[in-house]
Amino acid sequence: IYLTPFTGITIAEYWLKQGKDVLIVFDDLSKHAIAYRTLSLLLRRPPGREAFPGDVFYLHSR
Repeated sequence: IYLTPFTGITIAEYWLKQGKDVLIVFDDLSKHAIAYRTLSLLLRRPPGREAFPGDVFYLHSR
């Protein structure tokens, strides 16, 4: 996991040198995890580790 951003930057630099446009965004998804937990608790569904219920994604996108 530590090397993932460095790998992304290396690939982006390669594409940049090839004359392509590059946009790279890094996010740790911590805010999404907090929102998922909050919605799960509000819906009285304990958040699971193995799968995400589809209705939570629907509610999260609203």
